[in-house]
Amino acid sequence: MSSLIIKKPNLWQIKGDLTFKTISQIELNAGKARDAWQQDVSIDFSQLGVIDSAGIAWILENITVAKQANIALKFVNLHSTQAQTLASIQGVDTLITPYLDNQHNWNKDDRE
Repeated sequence: MSSLIIKKPNLWQIKGDLTFKTISQIELNAGKARDAWQQDVSIDFSQLGVIDSAGIAWILENITVAKQANIALKFVNLHSTQAQTLASIQGVDTLITPYLDNQHNWNKDDRE
């Protein structure tokens, strides 16, 4: 089972898969919770299972919403090789990289 856990208005956690199959339920919860975003928001991916292009699109949607609302957004523990590869293939890895937590940056060495 996949879910979006809202630990605090500014701290979310993805638990499970972020795929075409799960994204509608996750987005239903996220859409409502984004209204509570104030300043800094972190989304923790430490419990991420499988991710596909729908998951990458969801990540990009959060970037778009954060930019429009002038919110500082960070993706924490987004270390999935699968996510890195998909983002690179889709040509959006450079859009996601600035939002990664300080401990980890995507680069070619991470995928080898």
